Amino acid sequence: MATTSQRKLFRITLSTCVVLTLLLSHPTGAYRILALALMVTPSHKITFEPLLDELAGRGHEVTVISPIPPKKAVRNLREIHTFPLSDFLEMPNIFDMKEHGEKVSPIKILTSYSEVCMAGLQSPQLQALQNETFDLIFLPIMFNECGAAWASTVFDAPIILLSIVSAPPYMTTLYGNPSPPSFIPFIFLGYRQSMNFYQRTVSVLTEAFLRTTVYNFVFPGMELRYRQILNDSTIPSVEELIIKKTSLILSNSHFSISQHRPFLPDIIEVGGMHCRDAQPLPKVGKESNKKT
Repeated sequence: MATTSQRKLFRITLSTCVVLTLLLSHPTGAYRILALALMVTPSHKITFEPLLDELAGRGHEVTVISPIPPKKAVRNLREIHTFPLSDFLEMPNIFDMKEHGEKVSPIKILTSYSEVCMAGLQSPQLQALQNETFDLIFLPIMFNECGAAWASTVFDAPIILLSIVSAPPYMTTLYGNPSPPSFIPFIFLGYRQSMNFYQRTVSVLTEAFLRTTVYNFVFPGMELRYRQILNDSTIPSVEELIIKKTSLILSNSHFSISQHRPFLPDIIEVGGMHCRDAQPLPKVGKESNKKT
């Protein structure tokens, strides 16, 4: 019987092969890919759009479902719009909050944004996808845990998590990848990696409070809601979904621009993936110069 470490190694190897195969395969071996983003903002979607565009450009059939309407048509890429975020939820502007000295509450963000995910579960656009089949599912890691619950009950396909920021410690811990807050600052504190003793203490206490709240209040609340909405009390907990149903995390970070963090092979840093080739600036005529 395989040991836990052997099963972990097999999962890592298999998931990595799946990604490499999808990226490098010839269009004649095209796959059907679903990006399940029930809760994203425009800034979130920008981070993984180039990956989906590239996969579609290589001949794979890509479907994206999200509350953000498409900006342009891309061959082999189908975008399904659920509902406008502005009609459902007044999204707090984090930058305005910081400018006015207001505290950014990660717990408030987790709970309010997760409600958008729950609304997406009940959308007719999502229900229509149940009759289709997919070979791979991309799922943003934050605020979309209910999407993992739905995907695990409907499809038998590997799930790759997309992290819009450096993969959050409360998620990487579930992967067996701890991120000690004593030298990896809590992301919302704004501390640098070279913390003094006071900052380390604050970072440890903040991370401990967040994990306790997420694991004991936020996640159980999500589980209760998605089990009710999907009418299935046997759906695993969020922790089980992350541990057993997902194969890989693509983290929007890089050691050259982000904090240095130890990652296992199944957490891959892809920071800068959203950067595209520079476009030439529009020419400015004499009339435009006069107006300025």
